Amino acid sequence: MTPASADLPDLNALDSETLKALVLEKHTVIIQQNAALLEQQATITSRNNEIENLKLLVLKLRRMKFGRSSEKLDRQIEQLELRLEELETAEAAAEPASDTADGIGSAQGIARSSAVALATRNRDACAQARRLSGLWWRSERTG
Repeated sequence: MTPASADLPDLNALDSETLKALVLEKHTVIIQQNAALLEQQATITSRNNEIENLKLLVLKLRRMKFGRSSEKLDRQIEQLELRLEELETAEAAAEPASDTADGIGSAQGIARSSAVALATRNRDACAQARRLSGLWWRSERTG
């Protein structure tokens, strides 16, 4: 017997109403699992987008820094690199948790908490990018 059919009753012994109920139950489980997978994919996509944005922002700041020394700019670059490292570490840690077949509930919890954390970090990164673009704009205008 395969693991998928291990929890199935003898289908030949069931009446049509019981079979219909069993099909509906399995269909509901499949829909819930698909919803959980879509949520996880959205979280992963959001995380990947934020990582790419942070990498581009770090590259931009490094280019802005070239030729001038600014401790404030150095600190901001270090903070962005640290945030990028945290995101990449969280992504690596989240991958094994989502690989377990029976861990759908825990994977959903991870996905939800990751989505909240990503939204917060994304908001902070956007605010920091706006501040930095203001610094860059002022530095371009003055020199």
